[in-house]
Amino acid sequence: MKNQALNKGRKINSDPDTHEKSGVAMALISLWFFVVFNIGSGLILVIKSDVIPLNFHDSATTFLVLGIINLVMGTIYGFLALMIGIKKSITSAKWAFYLSGAELCLSVVGINPIAILVNALKFWLVKKGYDSMTLMKARRVGKEQEKQAKEYYEAFISILVHVIKADGNVSPDEIYRAKRYCNAACLTENEKDALFQKAMDAPVFDVAEAVRRYLETAEAISVGWPQDRLMAAIAEVVIEDGDVGQPEEKIIYEIAQALDYPSGNVPHKLKVAREKIKAENKKEALYVLGASEYSTHEEIDALYINLKEQYDPSRLSVVSPEMQAEMREELNDLKWAYNQLA
Repeated sequence: MKNQALNKGRKINSDPDTHEKSGVAMALISLWFFVVFNIGSGLILVIKSDVIPLNFHDSATTFLVLGIINLVMGTIYGFLALMIGIKKSITSAKWAFYLSGAELCLSVVGINPIAILVNALKFWLVKKGYDSMTLMKARRVGKEQEKQAKEYYEAFISILVHVIKADGNVSPDEIYRAKRYCNAACLTENEKDALFQKAMDAPVFDVAEAVRRYLETAEAISVGWPQDRLMAAIAEVVIEDGDVGQPEEKIIYEIAQALDYPSGNVPHKLKVAREKIKAENKKEALYVLGASEYSTHEEIDALYINLKEQYDPSRLSVVSPEMQAEMREELNDLKWAYNQLA
């Protein structure tokens, strides 16, 4: 029971909106206080005026005018407070903020110390409430956008994984390439792994339904050219481990049809993806070997031989098992890089 209470306390204290909610509550309390204050003082001033003919040089008429102004302001503040409390209206909070600012300015012009103090307090409390409501709305919008982004990437990944699984052989390179498209998402590595595992374990895949969900989520977060983006990603994923097989080609054209994407553009997408991956592999291979794009074949050969000698298998017997595994991995990377540039 104690742990539950502590956990509950942590949950409440960790709520980022707690401070903002207190600011809104303070603003509402102050508004209702000034509603009573304005209406009460307005009634007193109207009764005290004895309702004589309008003459602004007469103090009684001044009381009447001030009383009516207080009644009107009290009514307006009451309406705004109701809208803020019931409908959480930020617009009402904004108008309350503007009106309290106007009252503060008038009290300064009138050089009334008490009115200045009262209106300054009202202005500060209402501003605090307005700022808090604006911040809370921004947080809600941010959370909603984050949720929509996760739904988009889930739909996106499910399609990519289905294409990867089409030939019955899922390579680490294909998974790595597909995960790269999630780098811009607000997802942790564990969340990415969970999405991929969920897609891999899905027993049934409906192309039309998956594409529909993808387009809906893409529209929700305003993704530009979603059809083109998806087809480019699919092309790069299937090209990653070599040429496109018949099962992969079949599912690619099914997805293109569901997307209303011109089937005649598919070969061009595959060609562009092949050239892009080739250029990326070349850049990575140059980095692994420590070469530049201007290096000659002789220089690349020399670099490869020099690095290869550092990871010579005959030296593995004198190092720890962990170091042996690392050296073998480095050697495989060197061979891959050299083959890319050969």
